[in-house]
Amino acid sequence: MYKKIVLPIDLNSKFKKPSKFAIELAKNFSSKIIILNVIEDYVESKHSIMSRVSLDSINTDYDKLKTSNLLLVKERFSEFSDLNLDLDFKVKKGDAAQTILDLSISISADLIIMGSNGKDNISDYFMGTTSSKVVKNSTLPVLVVPNTE
Repeated sequence: MYKKIVLPIDLNSKFKKPSKFAIELAKNFSSKIIILNVIEDYVESKHSIMSRVSLDSINTDYDKLKTSNLLLVKERFSEFSDLNLDLDFKVKKGDAAQTILDLSISISADLIIMGSNGKDNISDYFMGTTSSKVVKNSTLPVLVVPNTE
């Protein structure tokens, strides 16, 4: 039923509950879990000229951050290594919600499982959270799990 599950991970928040849901489903359905960390792309090339930041510098920083985040995500999932799960780790740059949706479609995912911290900033009430944007725009089922521990 669920052959490919996308599990977006925000390294700044807890993600044990969404991870446990994804792992249980993967064990039951022999699913592959694609663990995705998105590095928000705050600076567009046209803005880098105005801020006098070179694109080479931004790309070098992104490459370092991508490598670092990949290691952190793998480390956090190392406790599940004895379960013989099919895990694929990805780090991408862009708008979090759109990147989650794009990846899910491109790999023909069956389900997105993601955490929600709730509305913790005033800006969340006006702009919406990543999980609410994914739910609103996804053509796939999305399971949103509260990140409470």
